[in-house]
Amino acid sequence: MGNLDFLSEIIGTITTIKSQALDKLGPLAPIVTGVGQIVAAAISLFLIIAGRGFFAPVTPGLSHYAVRVCGAVSGVGVVALYILSRRGTPWIFTVYAIYLIAAALIGAVVYLFLRRVLCFRCELDKTLYVRGLVLNQHAKRVLNNDLTGLPPQYDLHGDPPPTSTREYFCRSGKDPEFIWRLWSHALAEVILLVSYFFFIVPLTVGLASAAIAMTETEVRILETRETTRINVPTDVLFDFDKADLRPGAVASLAFVAEIFRRRGVSAARIEGHTDSVGDPKYNKTLSLKRAEAVLEWLKGSEGLGRVKFTVEGFGHTQPVANNRKPDGSDDPQGRQKNRRVVIVIDKQDERREGKTGTSWTSQTPVPHL
Repeated sequence: MGNLDFLSEIIGTITTIKSQALDKLGPLAPIVTGVGQIVAAAISLFLIIAGRGFFAPVTPGLSHYAVRVCGAVSGVGVVALYILSRRGTPWIFTVYAIYLIAAALIGAVVYLFLRRVLCFRCELDKTLYVRGLVLNQHAKRVLNNDLTGLPPQYDLHGDPPPTSTREYFCRSGKDPEFIWRLWSHALAEVILLVSYFFFIVPLTVGLASAAIAMTETEVRILETRETTRINVPTDVLFDFDKADLRPGAVASLAFVAEIFRRRGVSAARIEGHTDSVGDPKYNKTLSLKRAEAVLEWLKGSEGLGRVKFTVEGFGHTQPVANNRKPDGSDDPQGRQKNRRVVIVIDKQDERREGKTGTSWTSQTPVPHL
């Protein structure tokens, strides 16, 4: 439970930051999402075409195909996320972004460390070379100043012996096989490529996921045989202790309005709910005012004037989670779930397009953690 609580706290913090960002961006938010997806796709495409760049490892023995594979995998991931977001698949892009970017940061540290250990440059040479993991027997003898009985190509011709593998490599024609065993040099390249893969792929796909998460709604839809219940957290819609809709609430309410239009809803009930903090009478009034604010927006700004709405404010009387923990202490996560606006639609008031009896869920359900 500790890990889930920690993840829930992170998601809650990110949701708050995202709501504030949406308030400031307003209609520009979808553009930001689009730009983020384009940048992620561009990184993947560049890796595929160029086979290098973005601190790509030096892999002359493997040409540039391995880096192109990283680009191709990243591209598939970006496209898959885009398709999932368009199809309304209930995947949580904020959670994906958290895990992927965290993995990318760890991967970046590991890759940069390995790059520093395994890569080097010769003096007055800008080319980056990869060192092998195991010296061949002749190079090892030279570095140990054991020069007797060496093959002619290892004869130093009276020059002082090298003091490091880097110096030896740079003085001997820059041929890795001359210094290291061939398999160990190839293994070093593979290690760099694998570590690069676990850096660049999560980074690229995580960027795309974060871009989608910027404008994903936090609407959750619960289908039963008799009703459709659309749950919208009030933290997304309203500031604390307020009944005026935030600018960032537009995306969630537009999503709700699209459900109404797609299903041909003729009547619905809008319910306001609060947590248990505060005076019960005040909470009931606040929850009613919030339900009325949602009603006015749906009718005025979303063109749902023909829908027959009723509104109710229940205050804290119908919680869906505990406001307090078993030990009696405050439960902020439970209270957050209780602060909500619920739109209830009877199935008899829906005239859905296409096959009846199917459900259509939000692309971004809030996880019950």
